[in-house]
Amino acid sequence: MNGVIKMAKEHQINYVKPNMTALHGRIGREIFETILNTPKPDLTELNRRSDEVESKILAARKARQK
Repeated sequence: MNGVIKMAKEHQINYVKPNMTALHGRIGREIFETILNTPKPDLTELNRRSDEVESKILAARKARQK
């Protein structure tokens, strides 16, 4: 078998992260203001519940080992 074997190349789609700094004018400023003015979420309830579930899981494991 002489010659060059050409392999079929799969169709590939490359996605890129949008560049927010490339937005011009009012829309770019509005997006940045929204991001900067969004309050941080209050995770105290979520952290309390996760600690509660973690302690239940550890207690169940400990009870199984006995």
